Amino acid sequence: LHGVSVEHFVPVTFEPFKINFRTNPYTVISPKSGLPKNVNITSGKFHNEGLGNEQNQHGYEGVTMTVMVDRPVKFTIGKCKFTDIATVSVDGGAPTDIKTSIDEDCDSQTSYDKYVTYIYEGTENAVLKFSLGKYCPYFFAEEWSGVQYDEATKTYSVAAGNAAQLKDAISAANATGDVTIYLPNGTYDLGSDVNTVIQANNIAIIGESRDGVIIKNSPKEEGLDKTATLKNTSTGLYLQDVTILCYAPYDASTAAERGVALWDCGTKTICKNVYLKGKQDTYYSNGAEGMISYFEGGKIEGAVDFICGSGNVLFNSVTLNVIATEHTQSGGCIAAPSTYSSENGYVFANCLVTAAGSQKDTYYLARGWQNSPAALFVLTKFAANPSSTYWGDNINALTSRRFAAYNTGAQNDPEAKIGRAVQQECRDR
Repeated sequence: LHGVSVEHFVPVTFEPFKINFRTNPYTVISPKSGLPKNVNITSGKFHNEGLGNEQNQHGYEGVTMTVMVDRPVKFTIGKCKFTDIATVSVDGGAPTDIKTSIDEDCDSQTSYDKYVTYIYEGTENAVLKFSLGKYCPYFFAEEWSGVQYDEATKTYSVAAGNAAQLKDAISAANATGDVTIYLPNGTYDLGSDVNTVIQANNIAIIGESRDGVIIKNSPKEEGLDKTATLKNTSTGLYLQDVTILCYAPYDASTAAERGVALWDCGTKTICKNVYLKGKQDTYYSNGAEGMISYFEGGKIEGAVDFICGSGNVLFNSVTLNVIATEHTQSGGCIAAPSTYSSENGYVFANCLVTAAGSQKDTYYLARGWQNSPAALFVLTKFAANPSSTYWGDNINALTSRRFAAYNTGAQNDPEAKIGRAVQQECRDR
């Protein structure tokens, strides 16, 4: 299908590449010039070849390929619900199995969230032969940064500020789960990368200090589902002592600057002393109905709906900071729940609310988004009062919403306006 036969391979310098097998013919995402000389696809055909469809979710059938390497390389293989296993052999040796089947729906035709990684750690010239199983949606090969791993503690230790190692550590952790990624102080700039996915269960990302460890990205456009710095689809993700930042550009056509620092599609997520920074939709929860997450300490900030989505999420002793941006100087909103009727929604307990000067007396505690939105503020102190109406107008037409505040007060004066009025007047019916 492409390239020369393996018999004619001569040592070449490894070049990274990305192939999308879900189009007919397959698409070389990178490099733009086509597959490099170190790659040779020897067999495979498009799923449902000849039926008139030009794309699908499952990709090619029966792909075999050889890749010439001369350094450590990370291979990313898309998973599929209807495939079996892939194999790889090095220089004609015994094949190693790579499980590529999943018990859930496949990726969409344009997403790259469900995959397995294989790491080749050699430094000499070698030929790797891959058989990619019944179906393969996509296949990537990138240079491996060599992040350090301690088998005894199951910990990846990333070099300070090394974003490539952070991404490689996440990819490696996604292959096994049950590991820790340790980040020393530094800024880990993911560039324009979005939705860096954490998919294996029980992964911990722990920083040296909250304000010293910054994970950031710079999306090229705003949007709820195309900007996230980190996207979690796992069970049991644990984040501690890190700052996660996403500033998306303002789009005049949508009048929005949605940029998600943490997109939480998983469950049993714990964030301890984590700082989420953004402008709009900073924390977005939308896992399966009934998902649970827990925040302890730390800080979340934004101007508009900076905590939004569904699920049961407890925010315990978190600082909620309403900032002012160029396009939202006042009238901001903390939460925009889209709670399912079976869920309890967002509970803010023992929290502290702060606000920029121009947001004082104008911002809202919450407004309804979808479904049966629920938000409760309890034992929460306010360094800056919200709007006298407390709750904002719903984003969409809703028949009900479950909003209330109990035993709240000004930060230093529990008898101030907010202490009396929220308790007495802020329950929606």
